[in-house]
Amino acid sequence: MFRAWIPLLALIAASCADFSLTGLGSSGECNPNTAENCTRVLHVYGPISDTLADSSSAQLEAGEELVGYCNDLFSGPGTCRFQVSVAVSWSSSDERVATIDALGEMHTRAPGLVSITATDRVNNVSVTIACLVIRVTALTIAPETLSLVIGDTSYVAATATDAAGTSAGVFGVSWRSSNPQVATVDSATLTPARDGVALIRTVSLGTATVTATGAHGVVGSVTVTVVAAGALTFKSISAGTYFDYTCGVASGGRAYCWGAYANGNLGNAKISSDTTLPVQVGGTGSYATVDAGNRTTCALTPAGAAWCWGMNGEALVGDGTTDDRYVPVSVAGGGTYRSLSVGGDHVCAI
Repeated sequence: MFRAWIPLLALIAASCADFSLTGLGSSGECNPNTAENCTRVLHVYGPISDTLADSSSAQLEAGEELVGYCNDLFSGPGTCRFQVSVAVSWSSSDERVATIDALGEMHTRAPGLVSITATDRVNNVSVTIACLVIRVTALTIAPETLSLVIGDTSYVAATATDAAGTSAGVFGVSWRSSNPQVATVDSATLTPARDGVALIRTVSLGTATVTATGAHGVVGSVTVTVVAAGALTFKSISAGTYFDYTCGVASGGRAYCWGAYANGNLGNAKISSDTTLPVQVGGTGSYATVDAGNRTTCALTPAGAAWCWGMNGEALVGDGTTDDRYVPVSVAGGGTYRSLSVGGDHVCAI
């Protein structure tokens, strides 16, 4: 079961639509002891995305807060939020698509649209999340291939899609290595645990195939090749300008990064810590050059296409968003370039 807890309200743009229906408030200062002059707001927490795979499970929880005007001793007047205990009941709009029990455990059963509602049994405040359930026909692993050194680790992530190519959150995936003497795979002991994500650890020289199996026996795999520490050779290398990390393009065209981690700058799917050894950048891209900046990295393909990843708060990645990117994404516009340079808060290319 998926155990990574995500507050839905913080992810409205990328998660189930959260229709928060609140109680009635009024003017005056919010009193958390009596709820006078407060507005009750109910939230749902859990591993929900706007699209889910069928035949999967997820544990949901609900929390409630009192929101209202208050005059805080330290910060002065403003809006205050007080967490309060709540007992909720759960319901599904269509139990043919998904069910949910009294403890908030949700089970997807068949393709379709479904709404899950949590209701405060005492105060009649409710919140509803709406999700699409799809039937999974393919499981894709990113990156598709890995070339690592002995003693290295790398995260891999599974994405489930239906026949139309719609992707879904992945729950209940099982992982297996064809050759544990070369590379092991583990998803059960990750902290925090994340379904659809696994950690590969290399043990000895050789090749292993790591396979993920999802609903209906759908499988995806990644080929792991373990080489000696000195076997990687690079045709392009760049050290971060304001942050302690380095990226390079190996002779085969794959990009590798190592050093300090922040905001996805190492480009490896779901990696979240510093690394002392090169880790392969996610995706299937082949590159000619790479340039590392201040937690943002960009690379050019042999054809001149630009791809970037990492910190994107000031839109350095160039994909039209300000969301950090943890694997390479194509720079918008479809242009071709001869060279590029990543600065502290901007990127330029010729």
